[in-house]
Amino acid sequence: MSRPKNARLSTDAGIHANGSFLEKQMPGKPPHTAPRPASLRWAWLGLGLLLLLSPLGLLAPGTAWGEWSAQEVRSMTGLLPEGMKRWDGWWQALFPDYSVPAWGQNHFLPSAAGYVLSASVGVLLTIGAIWLLGRWLARR
Repeated sequence: MSRPKNARLSTDAGIHANGSFLEKQMPGKPPHTAPRPASLRWAWLGLGLLLLLSPLGLLAPGTAWGEWSAQEVRSMTGLLPEGMKRWDGWWQALFPDYSVPAWGQNHFLPSAAGYVLSASVGVLLTIGAIWLLGRWLARR
């Protein structure tokens, strides 16, 4: 069995020989084509901009809200919640204070580079975890 030269293979029922059925039903409309995937270029550019702007927090006075150590909470409030007592020191950050210890923290540039590096590692770990979760869910 052979097919005509101008016939196009399709999985859609009702499309025959170059989409003639669709062309008759909807003149001027192109035959069924897959939608073009949305570009993520702007999302990646925006994420990169946010990564580069992350050191702006260094210019603010004081500490970041909610990033207090157990000692800072005790000195500010006069007491320490039981949960903070129990879990204090359990987790050691990959980049303590958003810096690389070998680079130092006394100048703006090494501190800013540490902020950008910390943010980049965090973003990469988050994207990697979401990607792995997506692959796992796709196999289920």
